[in-house]
Amino acid sequence: MARESDARTRTVLAQAGVQLSSNVKGGAHSIRFDDTLDPVQTLSDAADYVGYVNTFPDIDGKIRRQPSLVEVGSETRLSFSLAVYDAFLRITCRCDQSSHSNAG
Repeated sequence: MARESDARTRTVLAQAGVQLSSNVKGGAHSIRFDDTLDPVQTLSDAADYVGYVNTFPDIDGKIRRQPSLVEVGSETRLSFSLAVYDAFLRITCRCDQSSHSNAG
């Protein structure tokens, strides 16, 4: 089937962290969230990758950075841009995305 071949289109969905965690370890290179806003289950099950779309504007309102990694509970997940990059290069999901590990 075309959908199962290596040349098929990869699907990437957006996910958002909705509550910044107050439990932040010093030196962490990611942002932590206590809760997330997830895609509906039907879409999520069909997706190959899911990435976080949270941005944090600087004091002047400009967005100059985006976190590459997001921590939710004990899992580390990718930003949306890195998920798209992985999908483009057909890299298997690099982070703990247990419900989205069917990319391959």
